[in-house]
Amino acid sequence: MAGENDPTPWLTVPQAAARAQVGRLVIYRAVKGGKLKAVKVAGKLRLHITWVDAWLETAAALAVINPEAPGPALVYRGR
Repeated sequence: MAGENDPTPWLTVPQAAARAQVGRLVIYRAVKGGKLKAVKVAGKLRLHITWVDAWLETAAALAVINPEAPGPALVYRGR
C-alpha cells in the first residue's frame, strides 16, 4: 500500500519546471500551446513525469543543429 511520503509520478507546475530546469511560465506556455500534456485536478495543473521527459526529448531533438560539431550544441529557440 502506498504511503503519503511515497514519490508520485505526478508533478505540480513548479516541480515540472524544476525537473526541466525552466521557468514556470515556460511550462504554462508549452501546455497552452499544446506541446506539453497536462491534466487539471481541483483547479490545478498536474503533469506526469513521463510527459515532461517526452517534451524535453522532443525539444532536444529539434534543438540540436549540428550534433557532430565539437563543443556545446546550438539551441534553436523557435517561435
